[in-house]
Amino acid sequence: MAKRVTVTVFPKLNNDSCGTSCGVSCNSCSGCDSNCGFTEAEGEQMDNLYFKLEEIGFKNSPDCRMDFVNTSDIDYSIERLNMVLVTSGKSTVTHYTYGEYMNENAPIIALNSKIISEKRIPTKDELSKAFESFP
Repeated sequence: MAKRVTVTVFPKLNNDSCGTSCGVSCNSCSGCDSNCGFTEAEGEQMDNLYFKLEEIGFKNSPDCRMDFVNTSDIDYSIERLNMVLVTSGKSTVTHYTYGEYMNENAPIIALNSKIISEKRIPTKDELSKAFESFP
């Protein structure tokens, strides 16, 4: 029987270049003069990560589910992140500590809610090894 794997990815928060009035997800940045959001290079890196995860995930587990967390829904993102943190033996975050935690640790990748990578995008080889060693 094939192992069931859920891959959860928490991307970096949008670069908030507008200042404190824009908020974590930059939803209110429309009135700012500067561009708020991912740089093109960061967007490409995340796209490449998603493609690698899908390729490796479905090769290792036909019953693979991908969960790319939408960080603009802060309540949902905090709830999902806390589930992953607890499963990984780490302290949870609150609305007050979420932004700082994500800025320091994202992107975060978890397999079945257990963190396999933080702070950087792993190589394809590292991802393959993580999937292969996963029970």
